[in-house]
Amino acid sequence: MLHEQQLKQLELVVREAEEGPGYFGEALSSFRAGAYRASVLMMSNAVFMHAIQKLEYAALIDGNYKTALDDVDDRRKQGAAFEGRLLSCLSGGALLDEECLAYLTELHRLRNVAAHPTGGKIRDSDAAMLLRDGVKLFLAQRNLNPLVTVEEIVGRIKDPEYFQRKLGHEARSDLVSSEIKLLPATAFERLAERVVKLFREADVTIHVNASTFLSECVGMQNDRLTSAVVKKLIQSKLKAKNPPALLLAIVEVLNRQVKCIDLLSVEDRVHLDEILFGLFDNSGSKRDSLSPAGALALKLADSSDFKKVRSSLTASLALGLSLLTNPKAPKELRRSFASNLRRSARDFGPNGARFVTFIQSHGEELIDVLNDGQVRDLLEALKYRRIGGPGGKNFSNTGECLTDPASMGFSEDEAPLIQFEQNLRSRISTFSVTANLDDRGKTPALQYFA
Repeated sequence: MLHEQQLKQLELVVREAEEGPGYFGEALSSFRAGAYRASVLMMSNAVFMHAIQKLEYAALIDGNYKTALDDVDDRRKQGAAFEGRLLSCLSGGALLDEECLAYLTELHRLRNVAAHPTGGKIRDSDAAMLLRDGVKLFLAQRNLNPLVTVEEIVGRIKDPEYFQRKLGHEARSDLVSSEIKLLPATAFERLAERVVKLFREADVTIHVNASTFLSECVGMQNDRLTSAVVKKLIQSKLKAKNPPALLLAIVEVLNRQVKCIDLLSVEDRVHLDEILFGLFDNSGSKRDSLSPAGALALKLADSSDFKKVRSSLTASLALGLSLLTNPKAPKELRRSFASNLRRSARDFGPNGARFVTFIQSHGEELIDVLNDGQVRDLLEALKYRRIGGPGGKNFSNTGECLTDPASMGFSEDEAPLIQFEQNLRSRISTFSVTANLDDRGKTPALQYFA
């Protein structure tokens, strides 16, 4: 049941045009009077009229919706019931998500019940649910034109407090998800294009908000949205002189969803690699052969902004591995990646957990890009992890093992590392490790032979 205060809150959220039919106001009045059948019928009129307007605006930017719109309009002009046809049209596209479609289906069912005196009783809880959820999912949207909605979203992103400092990862994802739900899939490219343009602003906070927003978008596992971000952020912008903020956004998006690289054309992938490789090529020996974008990256590689880009780039194992599949990858990038790989392999904390996940997905590919020296270093790190325990606490001050390493095997959830170790050893028949594990230069007595 909805109480009067809750009904007043719904009235504040929904703004009906004064010259319009006022369906939502009638739905509230009927609910207050206990006329729940009338409330359902008026709410159905309000929501389905909203859905028609949504379909009309979608047809302006995607001609595929035009046929469906014409069919619905013909039924309305003939005075025939159109709600079922409208629901069918909306169900076949990407205009509404599953929650909205489920609501419309229930609304259509209860409308049919309310329209027939012998159709059954409409409970106050049914009418309350339709009012509450109808406002939340449909009527709360002030602008149905997706192009206007895009501008409203961009305006909110420009607010320095859009992503509050203490907002956790899950809360950020929910915030971005709520914004995306306001748009049909046909408007995703427009949104991505407008957010990318925010990197032209002088305010660093806006850059951070834009980068975070795009990163959360590709993390939503929506292929059409991800494709839109890649197209507008990377494909259409690679040939420009990318500012550090935009380049960092590219790295953060790829770090969040490495498979974005697979959406690039061959030409764009080559261009992206050239720009990113320029941040690591300290020799400058290939400066003359670089494109303007690559030369820019090389020129600014030592600036603080680009050092942040390099740091973000090498922090991602999956992204680093993807870049290293290019034989032209600079030595500095390979060294940075190998160093991060060793640290992750030794770590029992969050980085260590990510390392196990990374090995499960990319273990075989990783072995192909490592040289023999890097294989040896990685085996040493894995050995340290196995015999040292969390934080290397299994070693005494003199470097001796406090607990028999034979009793410190991998836990069950780290079983993939055992197979990975075996694959590494297949490249090196005999291997000896003498780990330097003490800051004072003391060496553990334990020698390990494969």
